[in-house]
Amino acid sequence: MKNYFYAVKMLDVEGLSLSAAFTFIAAALGRIPVILILFIAAVIIDYVTGWIKAKYFLKDWNSKTGLQGIIKKLLYFVMIGTAFLIGWGIKEMGAGAGVNLDFAMLIGWYVTAVMLINEFTSILENLYVIMPEKVPVWLIKTLKIADEKIEGKINDLVCKNQNCEKCELKERCNLKKEV
Repeated sequence: MKNYFYAVKMLDVEGLSLSAAFTFIAAALGRIPVILILFIAAVIIDYVTGWIKAKYFLKDWNSKTGLQGIIKKLLYFVMIGTAFLIGWGIKEMGAGAGVNLDFAMLIGWYVTAVMLINEFTSILENLYVIMPEKVPVWLIKTLKIADEKIEGKINDLVCKNQNCEKCELKERCNLKKEV
């Protein structure tokens, strides 16, 4: 079992390196927007700083936690892709009806920006554990406030008329209401 996780870890490092190389080449050729490059870099930096924090400072790293982190990061990309797909679908439906709904593509960019703020916050939190004297606490708090404000607005739209007591997601709800 240990060899399996080592192999997955090695594939992950090699895969990330190869991905990063192709991404930066594509960006240099003008094919990938800067915000996606920033997000990819932030995801990698967050994973590495989280691993360093867990293994060397909290002494709490294990392969299960590492694998969960990788899966979580991959699902971020699925979420962003889904947001772009939704925006594209809305735009295409509008085109079919003769209505210009090109602005719907902003859904994907918005989700990417929110996730980027989330990654920056996590990186700073990791760095705060690694070197607390170097990371300004006000910066972490500012990013958290921005993240909470943005998430609060989205959650209000999504859960506006929902009965929280009967909700299937109440245990994991971002609103964290007392039910």
